[in-house]
Amino acid sequence: MIDVKWFLGGGTGAKIFFAKISSYGIDWLEQSIEEVTETEGEVLKHIFDETKDFVDVKLEEICPDALEKIKFCYKDLLSDSHPHRNARIAYDCREILKDFTDAIFKEEYLQDNEITPSRNQTKNKLSYTLRAIKIESETTKKMLETQMDYLSKYFDNLSSFIQRNTHPDRFEVTEEDAKRCVIYTYLVIADVLKLLDKNDNSGFSQEG
Repeated sequence: MIDVKWFLGGGTGAKIFFAKISSYGIDWLEQSIEEVTETEGEVLKHIFDETKDFVDVKLEEICPDALEKIKFCYKDLLSDSHPHRNARIAYDCREILKDFTDAIFKEEYLQDNEITPSRNQTKNKLSYTLRAIKIESETTKKMLETQMDYLSKYFDNLSSFIQRNTHPDRFEVTEEDAKRCVIYTYLVIADVLKLLDKNDNSGFSQEG
């Protein structure tokens, strides 16, 4: 894999050498990098596929509306990229979180004089739900609330830009934006569903 040439080092008689990678070595290295990249890609795909399958099954039980929307978004990503398509995906993902938090929240979770959160208040609905199912880890609760808050603001900002900049030359929701929306939405919903499963709260329904 390496070509080496030896030389005598001046008057000292010491041996020195020059080395460079051979064409065979270059081929071997490129192939190795490609194999590693493919392996890493397969692992990541497997992880996301597992998450997607888990969410799809659970949403079928507790929130069919959200499942229908998120499946449509996922399939839509496979079509040709277009700013209008990307903007629609971003909007739908925000609606999915609203549907999901509507499904898991119950009026009985409120305490004292707390007011029922509006449909748009996804973080509040999540916070009340996590409190009700007694998530002991404050770190876990804060992380999920932060994720939900981040996603809500992300969607709101995208929506604001879309409404203010209707001309394609001024602003476009990119394919990367659309991908992030779908991936983040799946991940956040999966984290919440796993907590509900862990705490044996299987009675959530869209009607409840």
